[in-house]
Amino acid sequence: KCLEEACFSAMKDQFWENKEWREHTYKEGAFKDVEALRKQMYSGINSVPSQFQIHLQYIAPGILPIDYHSFLVGKRFVKGRWLPYDYVVDALEAMCKAKKSLEGAASMTMED
Repeated sequence: KCLEEACFSAMKDQFWENKEWREHTYKEGAFKDVEALRKQMYSGINSVPSQFQIHLQYIAPGILPIDYHSFLVGKRFVKGRWLPYDYVVDALEAMCKAKKSLEGAASMTMED
């Protein structure tokens, strides 16, 4: 959760609080405040082979033509590589609560 908080903080400080960017990017009233925008962020874990490590993608709406093109050519929100952030957090919390681990996780594929 610290990683998502860091992403939100960076988005808020570097973009949302920049009035010129905000007014250019979003129609007036699109988001009542930064927390409303936070709820609409596209966040997910993009797993290997992206740079041979997992990483969190934190994408602000609206989806631009370049984002849509990346999706169409298999470079954004890729099946088998993209896991929604909330899903990952919920799964990890459930495993911790149940005091379970995922045997063989280091050698699993996304299909596993």
